[in-house]
Amino acid sequence: MSLRRNIVANYISQAYVAGISIVTVPLYLKFMGGEAYGLIGFYTMLQAWFQLLDAGLSTTLARESSRYNAGATDASTLSQLRRVLEWAFVAVGVLGATFFFIFGEAIANKWLNVNALSLIEVTRCIELMGLVIAFRWLSCLYRGVVTGYEEQVWLGYFNIIIATARFPCGIPILILVDPSPVTYFSYQVVISFFETIILLLASQ
Repeated sequence: MSLRRNIVANYISQAYVAGISIVTVPLYLKFMGGEAYGLIGFYTMLQAWFQLLDAGLSTTLARESSRYNAGATDASTLSQLRRVLEWAFVAVGVLGATFFFIFGEAIANKWLNVNALSLIEVTRCIELMGLVIAFRWLSCLYRGVVTGYEEQVWLGYFNIIIATARFPCGIPILILVDPSPVTYFSYQVVISFFETIILLLASQ
């Protein structure tokens, strides 16, 4: 796969993901309301904080996957590193999700200032945020492997599909089911789960 084609695929997918997330903001505001949409902003901040725990680990696995793809290292070395990092990522993901389930009510009560939404609803959203963050955290590891295998074109298409499912396709769910933040984050859990599973399979 040529370097130019990989670079173009990366730029196109990143531009699409950024663009579609911005374009759908007015629609989510319309159907969910400002206070409910504020929870999405809170979730985005939490996810950014959580990604700091990566500390270059997914990048390390991407580099080793690239070396294996180029024949510079053997399969057993890559497999051992992957196994160690998988256990680390799973452990951190489980701990993070557990934290949000245990302290969800305290976070909703003391960190956030809500009026239109009930405390129970906000607590439920925070618990769901923990699951989304955990799945997306683990998917970063497998995304690094796919990148190291130089499958950027496939990954670009996949990112576009996931972004389409995550942003514009979430609007009909709100319309048909319930325009509540609980519905939104429940849907995001499903999307993040399938994203992680597909990237896991693609990284084999």
